[in-house]
Amino acid sequence: MNAHRNALLLFVALTACSTERYEGGFETSDLQARVFTPTGQPAVAARVWLVQSSGNTAPAQALDSAWTDSLGRVRFEVSKSIDRSRLGLDAKSDQWMGIAALSLAHSDSAHITLVETGLVSTLIDSSKVVPILFVPGSHFVSSLQPDGMVELALPMGAWTVAESRPSGITLAPQLRIDSTRIWIDSIPHPPKDTTNLPVGPNILLDAFLVDSIPMVLDTLRSLPPVGWTRETGRIYGCELIPSLAGNDSASPNYLVLETRHKQVGEGFDPSALQGASGIQSETLPDSGTLAIEMQYQGDPDLDSSLVRRLWMTDSFGNGFVANLVPSALFRTDSIGAVGAATFRSQLFTNSDTTALFQSTIWYFSWTPNAITIRTPQKLAGVISNAYGFHKFNFHLDVYSLSEGGTSQVRVLKTRLY
Repeated sequence: MNAHRNALLLFVALTACSTERYEGGFETSDLQARVFTPTGQPAVAARVWLVQSSGNTAPAQALDSAWTDSLGRVRFEVSKSIDRSRLGLDAKSDQWMGIAALSLAHSDSAHITLVETGLVSTLIDSSKVVPILFVPGSHFVSSLQPDGMVELALPMGAWTVAESRPSGITLAPQLRIDSTRIWIDSIPHPPKDTTNLPVGPNILLDAFLVDSIPMVLDTLRSLPPVGWTRETGRIYGCELIPSLAGNDSASPNYLVLETRHKQVGEGFDPSALQGASGIQSETLPDSGTLAIEMQYQGDPDLDSSLVRRLWMTDSFGNGFVANLVPSALFRTDSIGAVGAATFRSQLFTNSDTTALFQSTIWYFSWTPNAITIRTPQKLAGVISNAYGFHKFNFHLDVYSLSEGGTSQVRVLKTRLY
């Protein structure tokens, strides 16, 4: 009886001495994972890293890496001396990524579902030291791009992102990563030193103040809008034909918008005899400034029908429409609100002279509640919406008021701040 009691006490004592308990076979130092694509299929030939977290102070350390097999499986062997409470996984395949921080802390197996990626960015401050962006528990780190931005690619989702600078480490908890560029500090990202910024807007500058708000050039979308969507449909009796909006053969960085009589078999609307062209931007940030420089190809006095229509509306159709015509034709340029927006002030009247018509720059600054329209010479107007705007797009159309008008407008430059 005493022998049985002593053996039971010894078993209890040995069990109580254990301070950690892991599921599976850690005694074999054999760790495994399965990786899946966004559609739930095994991810073949995806690279997987076994990483050890450094907490919030630094990126994780990559201990080993391997590629998945035909079933999306990968296996690692580690020394028993490794602190397994800090182990996790990173994975990448083509445009997909996955992070499973600390996923092997209490298990010898884990799985990762890859998702599409987004970008987190920041800028170098006055210290000139390149900051480091990372997710605690992951070994993925940011890199310095040729345009001076610091970028970190992450799987889409909510992440805590750490920013390491000489002044210390700051955390941005639950930062929502999507298909748009996210700034670690704010959107749009302000420069660190705004004391000497000139008052703008100015299409020649990369940074300026607009209504006391710092604006910094978005270098990913600062080129002419050669990649903007070509529009289709009707506009005042003309049919928008995508082929009439194309690159300038002499200057490929310029975009040409044309209006002319439709050719036989061109377009889809037989009732529209005049062709027109238009472009539409991608969805714009919640606030910012767009500068656009245009040039008329020819003498506007010889074209009695050309109209340039600039319009900016949100997903509910609220915003503005500006119709620009040659002032020599005794017409008046007009800017007006559409949808539920209101036109707070009208300071722009018939100043689109021949010189301006031939080469003109327009600036559109917006917030979630207002759009301000400017030319280099003056404020053109302010559009407001008490209910707020939601997801802007900018459009530029070139069309003729009468059949047979033949005109071209070149878009020389667009810059987004």
